Amino acid sequence: MPLDDIVIVSFSGHGWADPRGNFYLVPSDGKWADGEGTPDTSSLLSAATLTMWLRAIDAAEIAFIIDACHSGASVDSGSFKPGPMGDSGLGQLAFDKGIRILAATQAKQVARENGQLGQGLLTAALGKGLTPQGGPADLNSDRRITLDEWLRYAVQELPRLANVGGAARGFTITQRPTAAAAKAAVQEPALFDFTNAASPVILRGTR
Repeated sequence: MPLDDIVIVSFSGHGWADPRGNFYLVPSDGKWADGEGTPDTSSLLSAATLTMWLRAIDAAEIAFIIDACHSGASVDSGSFKPGPMGDSGLGQLAFDKGIRILAATQAKQVARENGQLGQGLLTAALGKGLTPQGGPADLNSDRRITLDEWLRYAVQELPRLANVGGAARGFTITQRPTAAAAKAAVQEPALFDFTNAASPVILRGTR
């Protein structure tokens, strides 16, 4: 893949983290047998697998968007520290390769979706940020929306969308919160961007 390519990977669906904080994406054919306390992890996509896939990609800019429960655990389940630590996880890869990762929730939170919006709150926030004419994701009002602005806009906008209500995505069984607790929970997205630089990728430009 040419090094001037731009890669944006987006997943909207279910996510699960085990008691040790290991994160998994749940594909449509993910398996959880009736009566079992945990899913069949061999049918899920682990953060280790995602790390392996992303490690193989060489591109000028890479962004990974995860609109799923517990998605913050994909990078940080409590012990990750950004730096040249030689860790094998997704957070370390993001640090090493400058991959921007936008997670819908913190590690122990559930993601919410709303019937009125027709999608998850993070996906809705991202969609709201871009319009054919530009969009409100132009945070610095320079008539250009860069990749990092778009991601940061979603972090700011999601709490406002959460006020319209919605239900938690209920994949977990033993770890699922009660309906009242899920309703009261605040969904807080997490942007893992260790580049300390603005992205040169312009998603929208206005005149």
